[in-house]
Amino acid sequence: MAVEDIYGIPKGEYTIVVTDDIGQTATSSVQIGEPKPTVVVTAPDREYSITHYFGYNANKLDVENEKLIEFINGVQSQIKKGKEVTVKIKSSASYVPTREFKSNDLLAKSRAEKMKKLLEDYFNDKGIGDKLNVIITESVVGGPLYKNDRDNVEKYQPFQFIALSTK
Repeated sequence: MAVEDIYGIPKGEYTIVVTDDIGQTATSSVQIGEPKPTVVVTAPDREYSITHYFGYNANKLDVENEKLIEFINGVQSQIKKGKEVTVKIKSSASYVPTREFKSNDLLAKSRAEKMKKLLEDYFNDKGIGDKLNVIITESVVGGPLYKNDRDNVEKYQPFQFIALSTK
């Protein structure tokens, strides 16, 4: 059985003859035209996001967190493709009184500032920080008013978070 390389042949008419083991033949002709131009379709930039919920007074999320690692890897892959990436940060604290900070507003701001610094330091260390723009879009205190029910974590934790997203 003979097989020839049929890639990259010029346009024209070609005749193919196939012969089996007992000598029977089949013949077919085909007209090969110019190849169609290749269309490259690029996938749109993927958007990445993460929301992390904190315990009371906690204000730090580090690069050991699995979800944050996934987020960072996604951002890094976009940068490696030549894209500039903007990460938006939204942080929140609940109305449960804080023991560690002067105010809940400062706790929320601290969460955002720490995350901004972590991202900037991480990407600068990788040598690609110039392709990353980190913006704190919102730092708020939110949720239900505190009613001396600190143990009701279910009530307050949804307002103890940091959210990151790309655009």
